[in-house]
Amino acid sequence: MEETPTTSPSTQAEIVVPPSGKRVFSLTYKRRILNQLDACSHLGEKSALLRREGLYSSYISKWRTQVANDDNPTTSKNKGGRPKLSKAERENRALRKENQRLKKQLERANLAMSVQKKLTELLESYSPETSDDDSNSKPLKNS
Repeated sequence: MEETPTTSPSTQAEIVVPPSGKRVFSLTYKRRILNQLDACSHLGEKSALLRREGLYSSYISKWRTQVANDDNPTTSKNKGGRPKLSKAERENRALRKENQRLKKQLERANLAMSVQKKLTELLESYSPETSDDDSNSKPLKNS
């Protein structure tokens, strides 16, 4: 069974849980927690605060970086994924892909032609041999 951290009603208003289940913390909440952590002087106070608030130390390090960079931690989003490609780069990728496809198609066509050539040679070797003279001359009719 999962325990939920005991927080005051004002703290609960600063933490929004959208349908995705990921908690979103307000800027004032983040700054308040960072100030409280900085004020902790006794051994174990910081970890007790984090446990009480249900926070991880990774949150704190990210929040400190955001505050140091003067970003708005609630709106700054890390856009993951691939970077956007320019039109020339997209066209280059499309042409390379088409080039690879055509190379494979050419390779298959060359293989098919070589198989046909070998089959023709094989069939010619099994056909009855005729002399060159007989094949060029027509039989004469006697009248």
